[in-house]
Amino acid sequence: MQRRLVISIGFCLLWAVAPAAAAATKPAVAAKPQAPSQATIYFFRPKAIIGLGSPDILIDGQKVGELAPGTYFVVSRPPGHYTLESHGGIFNTGWESEVDFDAGQSYFLMVGPQTNGAPGNDLLNMLLTGTRGQPLRGHGPFNYIFYALDAEHGREEVAKLKK
Repeated sequence: MQRRLVISIGFCLLWAVAPAAAAATKPAVAAKPQAPSQATIYFFRPKAIIGLGSPDILIDGQKVGELAPGTYFVVSRPPGHYTLESHGGIFNTGWESEVDFDAGQSYFLMVGPQTNGAPGNDLLNMLLTGTRGQPLRGHGPFNYIFYALDAEHGREEVAKLKK
């Protein structure tokens, strides 16, 4: 019964926000020039994902920035295999994912809440926080993980945020 209620609420919220989302215009975002020998990685956190403080983002154990709600930052890396981590927040815990970056490509990685597999709960969570994209596999007790967005949606999301 509780699952049905959560699913119903999720669909009601989706029904309520779908017309506004469809009517929204795409912001014009110019691609940042990138070196052909480097990968460009945009890390961002939507405004709706509140709490947690500002977790640190690390690449191969080196801090590259932190993400307060509604912010983003950009880093460049040579092509290769990397370990991404998010640390900090209220509970000072971490999440770790493995990724491969290609030269000349842009990657858009959002920090968002971890899903738990319950369709109604995950849908409601995504609607309330604006979470989008494909979750990156990883591990750790941290509730906020990395989501990969395609370039078009990633640029749209970044255009709404501040550096």
